[in-house]
Amino acid sequence: MHHIRCTGHPDRVIPLDEKWQDGVRAGLGHAGHLPRDDRPVGVVALTGRHMQVPMCSLGVNVTGALAPHAEPTPSIGRTRHHSSEPDHRGIWIEYLDQFKIGTREGDYRIPRTPGGVHTTGNGDEAMGGEERIGHRLDGGHAPHHVVENGHRATVAAWSGRTRCFMSDRMAGTKGAGAGTLHRVSGAFCCSPGYERGASAPQHVDERQILSNFHVTESGKTLVTLIPGDGIGPEVVDATIRIIEATGAPIEWEERHAGERVFLEGQASGVRQDTIESIRKTRVVMKGPLGTPVGYGEKSANVTLRKLFETYGNIRPAREYPGVKTPYSGRGIDLVVVRENVEDLYAGIEYMLTPGVAQGLKLISRKGTEKIVRLAFELARAEGRESVVAMSKANIMKMTEGTLKSVFEEVSLEYDDIESWHVIVDNAAHQLVKLPEQYSVLVTTNMNGDILSDLSSALIGGLGFAPSANIGNEVFIAEAVHGSAPKYAGKDVINPTAMILSGVMMLRHLDMFEEAALIENAVITTLEEGKVMTRDVVGDERQGGTTGYTNEIIKNLGKKPTDWKIREYKPIKLPQLGAAPDFVKVKTRQVCGVDIFIESASDKISIGQSMERICEGRDLYLKMVDSRGTMLYPPNDVMTDTVDAWRARFMLRDDAAELNDAQLIDLLQAVAAEHMWAHVEKLQRFDGEDGFTKAQGED
Repeated sequence: MHHIRCTGHPDRVIPLDEKWQDGVRAGLGHAGHLPRDDRPVGVVALTGRHMQVPMCSLGVNVTGALAPHAEPTPSIGRTRHHSSEPDHRGIWIEYLDQFKIGTREGDYRIPRTPGGVHTTGNGDEAMGGEERIGHRLDGGHAPHHVVENGHRATVAAWSGRTRCFMSDRMAGTKGAGAGTLHRVSGAFCCSPGYERGASAPQHVDERQILSNFHVTESGKTLVTLIPGDGIGPEVVDATIRIIEATGAPIEWEERHAGERVFLEGQASGVRQDTIESIRKTRVVMKGPLGTPVGYGEKSANVTLRKLFETYGNIRPAREYPGVKTPYSGRGIDLVVVRENVEDLYAGIEYMLTPGVAQGLKLISRKGTEKIVRLAFELARAEGRESVVAMSKANIMKMTEGTLKSVFEEVSLEYDDIESWHVIVDNAAHQLVKLPEQYSVLVTTNMNGDILSDLSSALIGGLGFAPSANIGNEVFIAEAVHGSAPKYAGKDVINPTAMILSGVMMLRHLDMFEEAALIENAVITTLEEGKVMTRDVVGDERQGGTTGYTNEIIKNLGKKPTDWKIREYKPIKLPQLGAAPDFVKVKTRQVCGVDIFIESASDKISIGQSMERICEGRDLYLKMVDSRGTMLYPPNDVMTDTVDAWRARFMLRDDAAELNDAQLIDLLQAVAAEHMWAHVEKLQRFDGEDGFTKAQGED
C-alpha cells in the first residue's frame, strides 16, 4: 500500500489511498489527489525561509513552510527531525517500505537513520552508500544522488529555486521520467515528463533532472530558440555554436517572433506556437527583434516580457581587455537591474484631445518590491558589496517615490550590503563622471532602459551589452542591441553581447561550468586580440563574426591572465505570493474627483462654468489646471494653454464619502456644458492623500 511515514514520527503512517483521495489534510499540509497508478512519488526541498515539498506524481503535491526554528509537528510540510543532535531539520519519504530520501536545509545536516537511508549529507562528506556529485551543498547548486537497494534518485537543497528529482528504478513502476516542476496558485506541483511505461533517459545530466525546465528524452534541457531579425540569426548561430562546443546538455526548439510574424498579420508579432513553446520550456534564447513602423502594434520584445512576467531586466556592463574606450583602466564592473513590465512601458496611452496625448505611468508596490529584492539577491549571488536605487522621486513622488520608499525599507533586511539612493539625473551624471563607484543599480523601467544603454557605451558599446529578462517562471536571454538590418548577412557584426547573454542563460540553467568556460574563452580572445570584430579594430583588421566565433571556440578551456574571475551563485528569486491586493489598508475614503475635459475656452470661462455646476451640490470646485499648472482660481501664472483641462472637485465635508451616485450626477452636469475625456477618483488610504496637487495648488 502507498503510504507516507513522517520525520520524527515513525509510528505516524498515513495510507495514501485512504487520506489523499479525499484531499484530507491529515497532518500533511495541503493534500492533493491520489495517483491512479503506481507512478513514483518524490520530494523537493528549498532552502531559505520557506520549504516547498511537492509530492510529485500526476500533479500530486504537498506544500508547507519550514521556519528557521520550526516546532516539531507530524507534517511532511513542516517538520523537525528528532535525533541526539540539535536542530536537524528535513523531510523523509518512505515509499513502499523500500525507498527513502532525505534533504537538508541551509547548513544543517540530516543524519543517517536506523533504516539505512542515504542523505544529502553536509556537502563535504559522503554518507552511507551515497554517490556524491558536485561540491559543497550549502545553498549552492551541487546536486547529490542517493542509491539504496538498487533504487536511484536525485535530491538537492537549493537556495530560492525549486528542483525536481527523477527515479529510474522505483518499486511498482516500469520506468519513470523526469518531471517538469512548475508553480500553480502559490504551490508547486510536478508533471511527469514521460508517459507511463516509457524508458527513462540514459546518461542524464543531474542538473537537468534537478530542474523546473523541460527535459527531452535524450536527457537534455529544451530551450526555445528565436533567431530574430536582421543580424539576429548570425549572432544567435554564433552563440549556439559556442554553447554546443562546451558540451552543455541543451536541445533547441526553434520558434519565431518579430518582423516576419508582423508581416504574417499577427499584430502582437509573436506566434501562438512560440508562446506554447515558452510555456513548455520556460527558457528562451532570443535574437534581436525588429519593430516595424506603420504596421503591427506593440513591440514583440515588450510583448514577450509582459506575457511571461519577466519582471527583471539584468544588464551587466564591465570593462573588457582589448576594447579601448575613454574609460579603459577604470575598472568598470556594474549591473543595471531594471524593472521590466510596468512604468510607462505598460503602454497604456490615450489621446485626451486631438492634440494632447496621455500615458499612464503604472508603478505597483508589488512589482517594485520584486525588482528591489532581485537587485539585492543578485548582489549576494555575485559577491557585490553595494546596491544603489535611482529614481525621480523628487518630482514623481508617488510613482518614482514608490521605488525610493520600498528600496529604503527592503534594504534594512540586507545589512551586509551597502545601499543608498540617487536622483536619476544625477545618477546619469555620476555614471559618466565616476562609473567605478557603482556595482548594482536598481531602477524603474524607462530609467533603466536609458541608464543601461549609457552604461554599455562606457565599456565599448552595445556589442558588449548582454541582458537577461528574468521572472519566477520564465527566463529570456537577449542582447541589448537591435536587429541592425543594414549589417545582416555581411559577417561583420560583433556577437559578444549575444554570447554573454547565453552565458547568463547557462547560469540560470545551473550550468555554471559551461558558463565559466565560455566567459573565460571570450575574455581570453579579447585579451589576446588575434581575431577581433570591426567595432573594435575597424574594417581592415576585423576577423568577421565567423572568425571571432571560431577563435572563442578555440580558446575554450583557457583562462585569461589579467581578469578578475567573479564567483557566481544561483540568484534567489523573490517570492511575494500571488495575491493581487498586495497592499492592504485599514481605511479608505473617496474625497473628491478629477474630471478631464476638452475645451477651447479660456480658464476664466471654464472655472466659472464649473463653479455654477457645483451650486446646490455637496462638492465645490477646488481648482482648474492645464498640463499640471493651476490656472483657476485666477492667478498671475504665465503659461500657454492647450485644449485639455482638469477640474478638481472636493466634498464640502472633508470627512464625508463621495458615492458613485453623486459622482455620476456631477459628471452628467459637466457633460451638459463640456466634452469630458476621463475621470479619476481622489482617494485617501489610511488618512493619506492618494493623489498629488497641481503646481500652485494649496
